[in-house]
Amino acid sequence: MASSSFMAILTLALLLQTATLSAQLSTNFYSSSCPRVFSTVRSTVQSAIRNEARIGASLLRLHFHDCFVNGCDGSLLLDDTSSFTGEKNAVPNRNSARGFDVVDNIKSAVENVCPGVVSCADILAIASRDSVAILGGPSWNVKHPPPTSNLNQLISRFNALGLSTRDLVALSGDYIFLMHTLDLIAYNWAIKLLRPNKAIKLPKSLWLRGQQLGPLDLQTLLLLTTTTSRTSSRTKASSILISSCSMVAIFLTLALLIVHMEAKAIDEMSPSFYATSCPKLFPTVKPIVESTIKKEARMGASLLRLFYHDCFVNGCDASLLLDDAPNFIGEKNIPPNKNSTRGYEVIDEIKSAVEKMCPGIVSCADIIAIVARDSVSILGGPSWGVQLGRRDARATNAIVTNISLPLPKANLKELVLRFRGIALKRRDLVALVGAHTLGEAQCHSFRERIYNESNMNKELAQKRRLKCPRSKGSGDANLAPIDAQTPLVFDNSYYKNLVQNKGLLHSDQQLFSGGKTDPIVRTYSEDQEAFFNDFASAMIKMGSVNPSLVQLARSG
Repeated sequence: MASSSFMAILTLALLLQTATLSAQLSTNFYSSSCPRVFSTVRSTVQSAIRNEARIGASLLRLHFHDCFVNGCDGSLLLDDTSSFTGEKNAVPNRNSARGFDVVDNIKSAVENVCPGVVSCADILAIASRDSVAILGGPSWNVKHPPPTSNLNQLISRFNALGLSTRDLVALSGDYIFLMHTLDLIAYNWAIKLLRPNKAIKLPKSLWLRGQQLGPLDLQTLLLLTTTTSRTSSRTKASSILISSCSMVAIFLTLALLIVHMEAKAIDEMSPSFYATSCPKLFPTVKPIVESTIKKEARMGASLLRLFYHDCFVNGCDASLLLDDAPNFIGEKNIPPNKNSTRGYEVIDEIKSAVEKMCPGIVSCADIIAIVARDSVSILGGPSWGVQLGRRDARATNAIVTNISLPLPKANLKELVLRFRGIALKRRDLVALVGAHTLGEAQCHSFRERIYNESNMNKELAQKRRLKCPRSKGSGDANLAPIDAQTPLVFDNSYYKNLVQNKGLLHSDQQLFSGGKTDPIVRTYSEDQEAFFNDFASAMIKMGSVNPSLVQLARSG
């Protein structure tokens, strides 16, 4: 309902805006003169977003900045000349607006299909619409004035375009996935998962200065159709947004709303969620996991990794399993996952077996969570009661995938921020990364470390160089065990390696490099039981990330 209300507001706003335009405008204007214009534009936009998901926001922004200056006429694309000063280098656009090269590529492609027919202004409009649709939204939006504008200025600027105050609030949804380059960005990871009977406690803000990037929506850039629809259509947040144009106030408002919803959803999740509706769920899943690991022990690590990569992007909702479609880009082929995550066919097999036992009951999101637990326990690690009751996502966001997942080259500060972004503390981080006691890494992810980092064990570095040449592009996909001691056993040897500077990935060794996580690593290296207990606890926490973002499945 919230999403449909938001769509209705957007549609109304779009109609109000276009009502001020010429009656000659039409959606089928080029149906005869350039019938392939839409397919030509979309394919180029899709390709651009695959290469860099953030470019979708940039293309949308170009249309906004164009329309706010004398209408949507492509004037933003005009370059400066000796006798003419264009818009590109005006203060709101300089070092900010980007994606001009993509528009050039689209224009060239369109010119090849129907030369001299389609205007650049129309290309901007189509590209912005396609960007939003590809990234999970409904259609193209309207650009906002600078974040320094006060309320009266905002209302005035929108009224000048025939848009109401309500339209202003609804169209603010663009900020959910738009990335800005600001002199001062409030990058406040205020989203904390509430445990029962605990008061709300927001962490301190992190302020990034200079040319830094920070997501304007602190719920790690949700889908366009979620948070804003809640804040503008179904809660009192609209009055808060209207009463203050401070970006920090908007951030904290969103955070408090999400925290409240998460706490309610967590209370409804339970390890016995399917006890009545699918009582044979666990004995159906585990034998398939056991059989798979017997055939290929490394698959246990891969199945566990699927859970991590799913939960870090908008919560544990199985969005990772969604395949690409002509009008949709999923998570599988985004750089952090492409040619990396595996084991999808095992999940398919398990889902089929579960469907035979209790059709239409158990979500894929819950199956991924159970499989992760079983993989760890089968390979010698701890077990835990998996919180169940999620429902599968039907959409995802390529941008979130690109920026949410921790990278092998991340430093400790980046790791802490990424984990804090899904409400996990420093100790949770160290425990969860302990999953690297299993599995293998590709040469390209550790090449820099084995050749250039001084805190790498020399003997291990030399050994890894044998199958990982220094030259980029040579042996990039060659594999090496992350834990050289017991790569097929879930134990605490990973931490023993770190203490000896034998962390294979840069991000691994960062956990033991003179920082605040050193004592935790040392504890786990000496006390496997402490690691197991903390790992199980952290897995339950991670499995409860953003449960309010999907409607909970019902048993029975």
